[in-house]
Amino acid sequence: MAPPSFKSRFWLYGLLALAALIFFLCRERQLSGYDPASFVLAIKYGYSVQQARPHGPGYPGFYLLWKGIEYVTCLSPHSVILEANFLFLLSAVALTYFAAKRLFDERTAVFATALLATNPVLLYFACTTELYVYDAAFSAFLVLLLIAPPRRFEIALYFVYGLLGAFRLSSVILTFPVILISLLMHFYRDRSFLHLFQCSVAIVIGLLVWLIPFLYNIGGWGQFVAMLQGVGDLPTSLVQNLGRLLPAMLWMTSGLFIIAVINSRPAWKKFLQFDSRYLILLLIEAVPLLFFTLKYYEKGYALILLAPVALLGSRLIGRGKRPNVTILAACCVNLLVFFAVPFIPPSAKSSLNHLHRSNGERFASSILRETSFFAPTSSHLRASDNASETSETIIGTLPKGSVIVVDISAGLWAFPRTLQAQFPEMVFLMPSETDTQHVRKFARDSLNYRYTWNDFSNSIQGKPAFYYLTDPQLQRVIGSPPGNSITSGGHTALFYIPRDSFEVLKKYDRTFFYRGGE
Repeated sequence: MAPPSFKSRFWLYGLLALAALIFFLCRERQLSGYDPASFVLAIKYGYSVQQARPHGPGYPGFYLLWKGIEYVTCLSPHSVILEANFLFLLSAVALTYFAAKRLFDERTAVFATALLATNPVLLYFACTTELYVYDAAFSAFLVLLLIAPPRRFEIALYFVYGLLGAFRLSSVILTFPVILISLLMHFYRDRSFLHLFQCSVAIVIGLLVWLIPFLYNIGGWGQFVAMLQGVGDLPTSLVQNLGRLLPAMLWMTSGLFIIAVINSRPAWKKFLQFDSRYLILLLIEAVPLLFFTLKYYEKGYALILLAPVALLGSRLIGRGKRPNVTILAACCVNLLVFFAVPFIPPSAKSSLNHLHRSNGERFASSILRETSFFAPTSSHLRASDNASETSETIIGTLPKGSVIVVDISAGLWAFPRTLQAQFPEMVFLMPSETDTQHVRKFARDSLNYRYTWNDFSNSIQGKPAFYYLTDPQLQRVIGSPPGNSITSGGHTALFYIPRDSFEVLKKYDRTFFYRGGE
């Protein structure tokens, strides 16, 4: 294969620079979210799946990477995770370019890389301390492995595939069927049992390299199976999955709608002609999409589909009319989604039990949450930063050792797990999202899922005070609770509850969440 031209490398370097610039300008300033806080706690206090540092299935590969970056750079845990995501962002861009170039041609590589580097979902999750940007790099690696592997390193790449289970085991599980199909297709074509055997052994060795020490760390195979069963217990419906998946796919493929409008029918006809390369790309998407639709979908899972989507889109552009204009329009739409879509917070009522909202209120809340509150935009990043800074300012006024109850509405912008990482000297409680007696207790490096209101009432003796953190919007709907209030930035959000008024707190909680007492 001829070496890449200067023009091709210029576009690659330019797109890498663009992605890096957006990352450094837009990355989050404040830690926010349950999972990211668990990652930070793991870096601060040590690896413990039992204490959800991080949660199952454990992500040992990420933990080792973070600790390595921390050792070399001496950055804070929050910054360490962001820098790791930055590396995955650059890897996704570069791997997509090289995979597309080996698979098709130079122009397709530039187009596919441009679609990926400007994708709003990728940019958004790269700028947060969530881990989904890794899946974009993984999907590009998978394309390279299955369709265009360098022959000298093919067996080594299958070993790496098994090794990547240490980062996100679910990604390996969801893509293993297409790995198996690809190996069988190769065996059917070449009748090479040796190749099939070598690749299979390489995957197994890659899995065992990390799985054996991981099993030793968590207490054996039985604990691992129980952990996987707990992770796999995902009680969601088809409607709920589609309600999350379809908006995510809309945001991720926004630029491709420009392609569908501009390109003519002959371009689609040519594109749909059978090609084994397209078959593999579609198979990479098929199994994860089926799982997301029927079983479970959340946040940025769709990024595991991003590289195949970008490659298929780039081929469609190249075979249509005015490809240069089309790719420019698609990239502009991607960037407009990320930079121009405003953030509109959902109604305060959206945090209440759905049984106490009308169908119209529930529908409006769902639409707004998926098209604004959970949209992959820079405005969402800034709103999240501002909310985190406000909650940090409010809680920073309290005496050390305070007990703080965080209701579900405030938990939309003041995650107890995040506050636990930021204020290890405080105790945070989150009432259950269902009608039960249990709450979650967040304190220093520990997490107790089965902490009860009785536990709470018995443990407040000798504490400086306890407080109720709520959403200021919801206060206007329900009314003010008893006690004195603390304000920050003009918003009343934290209420002091005297220790001798615990019964009032329980009564207020029943009123707030329409839930029964003990």
